[in-house]
Amino acid sequence: MIVMVDTPNPLEGQVDKALAVPLSIANLLDDQVLIHRFVEDIAQAIYPPQEIAKRYSVAPQDMLSLIRGNDEIRRRIQTRRAIWQSDDSIESRIRKYAGTVLLESIPTTGAKMTDPLVPNSIALDYLKAYSRMAGVDGMPASAKDGSVGSGNQFTVNFHFSGGRVESVSTTVVDHQESIEHDS
Repeated sequence: MIVMVDTPNPLEGQVDKALAVPLSIANLLDDQVLIHRFVEDIAQAIYPPQEIAKRYSVAPQDMLSLIRGNDEIRRRIQTRRAIWQSDDSIESRIRKYAGTVLLESIPTTGAKMTDPLVPNSIALDYLKAYSRMAGVDGMPASAKDGSVGSGNQFTVNFHFSGGRVESVSTTVVDHQESIEHDS
């Protein structure tokens, strides 16, 4: 019978020692992806703070200084933590959380649309996404349903015996807007 002995890998030990040397907070602040993940990890509190500090190769006291000394990072953590820990439904919390992340990412992704180093195909994808969010990615809603003019849509549904439903819709146009169009 052959017995396998698990000998320690010297390279693995050296890598662990090299990673144990903390980075400066400036290194963390220079990488927006790392900052985003750091904020998420602190806000969700799934892992203990000691493990989070180790994961990002920062000294625990530096991690606390970063949170205490940076209003924006602290605000982002508090916002996410409030959503994460709220009593809202899971669906509502997911929507709020995703909306928060989306809102915070808009300046960065928006800058990529005009960055000459970003390939045109990727910039076009950003442009399409922004157009969709802005609601200008196609025909206006009023043109899609055949109605004319802008204003509030008003619909009355008539429910008849036998299950038949008839809908009557109209657009209520502001009186001032109507006067401007007639002139």
